[in-house]
Amino acid sequence: MYQVADPQLIGLHNEVVPQLTSIAIWDSDRYLSKTFWQAYRFIDPDVVIFLGDLLDEGSTADDKEFNLYVDRFYNIFENQENVLNIWIAGDNDIGGEYPDYVTYHKIQRFTKAFSQPDVITYRDVTCVKANTFQYKLPIMPELANITNFNIVLSHVPLLSSLSSFVDKVLDATHPKFLFAAHTHNSMVITTRQKSRHNRAITPINPDDDIHVYNLNTGDLFEIIVPTCSYRMGTFNIGYGFAVVDKASLQYTVLWSPSRFFQLKIYGIFCIVFILCGLYKCTKRTKAYTTIHPTV
Repeated sequence: MYQVADPQLIGLHNEVVPQLTSIAIWDSDRYLSKTFWQAYRFIDPDVVIFLGDLLDEGSTADDKEFNLYVDRFYNIFENQENVLNIWIAGDNDIGGEYPDYVTYHKIQRFTKAFSQPDVITYRDVTCVKANTFQYKLPIMPELANITNFNIVLSHVPLLSSLSSFVDKVLDATHPKFLFAAHTHNSMVITTRQKSRHNRAITPINPDDDIHVYNLNTGDLFEIIVPTCSYRMGTFNIGYGFAVVDKASLQYTVLWSPSRFFQLKIYGIFCIVFILCGLYKCTKRTKAYTTIHPTV
């Protein structure tokens, strides 16, 4: 299972320097495409899970802009044959954070663009989407047909703050583990399947190896996948990768190279190039003045 969290494709309106929006979009889209496909070819996944905030301005865009953003998304993350893609909505896609409210229209256009059921079974694993913005689970007939190996997918982490809705999700699905995003950082939240009172939060760092979680101990694990976009204000970005069997979950992050470092190098080269150009121009001007002094 390959997880993509918070790509947040840049929109047309929120850039600090509007004149550079087209350049920022080109660079960000290109970076996402290269890193996504490099990791994709390395792991050759069966399932790709997009954990929300697919678009940065998806919730605030008009319909024409939204469709343009969706086209860009599919151009970057092109569907492959024999690979299951799962999409869930984030607050930047349909709203959910004040004052950007969820509306029926936003939900409908996202559902139309990324059309699929809320309960998806692949082989012996069933993925259940939890809508934390509307406190909504799939309808009960769908849940009644799920297998004994269930995974809950949510944009906003569920185990970070327990509530009646979280209890409802866990009691209805009895998941083996959960995947979430939203925080832009990589971590795992651990609690007990039954008591759920005490929680342990463990960061996942770039120097970590593969994490192995025993699924038969009574513990419940929620994997928080880091953002894959260098625009989210964190240096540790990448893509999640999990191998699952009946007894264990093996998980790691395929970390992406720092785009900020690359941009700094480009900036240094540009400054050196400009300074060299200015030096040559100044030198030629002095030489011309020496040969042709003014009277």
